[in-house]
Amino acid sequence: MISHQNTRLAESVDRIWAQVRANSSDMGDMFERITQSFYSKVVRPGDTVIDGGAHTGRHTVPLAEVVGPEGLVIAFEPLASAAGKLAELLSRFGFDRRVRLRPEALSNERGRHDFFVVGNMPEYSGLKSRTYVDFVADETKVEVDVETIDAAVAAEQIRGRVSFVKLDLEGAEFRALQGAEETLAAHRPCCVFENGLESSADGYGPDEFFGYLQRIGYEFYDILGSAVDESRWNQSGPWYFVAVPGEAAGDLRAALWTSVLEELLMCPWPPVETLAPPPAHWALRVDQSQGKGIGHVDRVEASIRVSGWAGDRGAVQPARSVVIVVDGTPVATAQADKVRNDVVAATGQPGLARAGFEAALRTTPGHRIEVYGESSDGTFFKLVGGAGG
Repeated sequence: MISHQNTRLAESVDRIWAQVRANSSDMGDMFERITQSFYSKVVRPGDTVIDGGAHTGRHTVPLAEVVGPEGLVIAFEPLASAAGKLAELLSRFGFDRRVRLRPEALSNERGRHDFFVVGNMPEYSGLKSRTYVDFVADETKVEVDVETIDAAVAAEQIRGRVSFVKLDLEGAEFRALQGAEETLAAHRPCCVFENGLESSADGYGPDEFFGYLQRIGYEFYDILGSAVDESRWNQSGPWYFVAVPGEAAGDLRAALWTSVLEELLMCPWPPVETLAPPPAHWALRVDQSQGKGIGHVDRVEASIRVSGWAGDRGAVQPARSVVIVVDGTPVATAQADKVRNDVVAATGQPGLARAGFEAALRTTPGHRIEVYGESSDGTFFKLVGGAGG
């Protein structure tokens, strides 16, 4: 019966995944949101968590909020430029005491190793050089210190439990899990990591990968909650995975499914709020110099959902309003008031913590969508990014 249920669940996940790929322009961020929702349910105040591949703090900051002042986040980021931004951000938020920022890369052995820095896409940087499709990497090689999770946890003299491990190491996640065997055995944390399985494998195969998880008593799912085994070694997605201790798999899988459902069902279909009409003066006061504001259109999905962020550059605060323009005609105004910790991490400006916006429009596909933010003096600046439906 369990095998039959898992087969049906896998088939359902495949259908969901196909729909997501066909209609979503931000699959990666959707999985990040599910990840955040999941650890918010399983991490308790006072816990210790591991953030491997912290970059500029997409999860470091919310993890620090969840563990509270008595907890600890051990964040690993070997890329100096990203670590510098994260250190500044943690100081601004007052989280530098609850986050231990470490400059090492993670693997299954300690030492020194080549590290490939991708200058035009820093988040792709990692311990091995990657092959890209439709992307030419500006790659340089440096040498970094490499640490294991077990050694780091021992050095920190953890008193409470290690409840969660997040890894985004550009293919080095499995080796990092092998370097965490003592921690996994002693603390039984949940682990969420991004990985391409077969495409990420570096000197190991499915027997070693799944054999390790079985030996340490962990069950393995994709981010949508479907059980994953050797038969899915070469799957094309989803590429985020969850490993949980077998003795707690029932409750943890339920928490994961809850997070998935929250993400899929709480999208604004149909619109969750009434959008105001655009101000009549907006077109007369567009700042062509782009000097008044900053922002980005993250998503234009199926021509009915638009989201992103917009900030007043001079006042360092969210834009007063956001105007959505379809085929040159302004159709609606939204408010920039949603939490975007990632924007703060990227810009180093806490004033932009609530610069996010989201709007749902009733249009047909194939239109040109533009978005403008309103600065404090009433002029409008065009946001970059996005795409027509």
